[in-house]
Amino acid sequence: MFDQILAAIKIRQELPDAIGYTFIEKQDMFEIPNEITKDLSKEALEKIEQLSCLYFRIDNFTTSVQKNIRVLMSGSYEYLPRLIYHRRDVDVVFEVMPDLKEILINEVFPNDSVIIQFYNTDKKFNVDQVLIKEKTITPTMQKLAYAKRHPDLAKMRFTSSLLILILSCLAIFSIFPGAHAYFTRSEYEEKMSEFTENSNLCKYELFENSADKEKELERRFLQLGEAGSTTLLINKVPTLAELKLKDTVVLCVPTKPRDKF
Repeated sequence: MFDQILAAIKIRQELPDAIGYTFIEKQDMFEIPNEITKDLSKEALEKIEQLSCLYFRIDNFTTSVQKNIRVLMSGSYEYLPRLIYHRRDVDVVFEVMPDLKEILINEVFPNDSVIIQFYNTDKKFNVDQVLIKEKTITPTMQKLAYAKRHPDLAKMRFTSSLLILILSCLAIFSIFPGAHAYFTRSEYEEKMSEFTENSNLCKYELFENSADKEKELERRFLQLGEAGSTTLLINKVPTLAELKLKDTVVLCVPTKPRDKF
């Protein structure tokens, strides 16, 4: 039991960190109350009407502080992006490098997120990559972060995948008996055709043998008379005792009545 606990702890330690990123809204128009717009100039109102926001989120679902986060972008945007923590009411320490199309974030605290607001992005804008300590965030890390971010959806996806797997297994097992019966029948027909070629002495019957049918097999065998030796030859056994051990027996049933002595 103790070894199993240690193995589980080791597996947990080997799992990658649940760190990920995502756009939380595609394009959201920014609107302010009418009471405020009355006090603004025409120029300011025009800028507000043309203002749109794109929200990007970086999640740190670990117990460690993640430092030196680099957000690499393509395309362009207007105005200085705004960065806020999801849980903490403190300023995010960051640096925007427009020439490199990069944002450098100092740190993200455990079980917290940083939300970046981009303003008036163009159609080519995208976050191409997020690096933490010069290492990329892998797809596995993204999936773990998604499960933490949306636990109900993650459970639903897992349940759906498990249900599909179970249904697939049931479908396979339901098809198998029919397929097995088909191929078994084909084997029987092949065996029968092999035995009946060029033979006019007897007709061949398949006998499905089992422990409770051994006496019936013995009775049928004795009724064959001289054809019993042919039956042993066909089934490749020397005696009746060994014939009883076979699951499927080919009987050579005489086509003519045996001579009576």
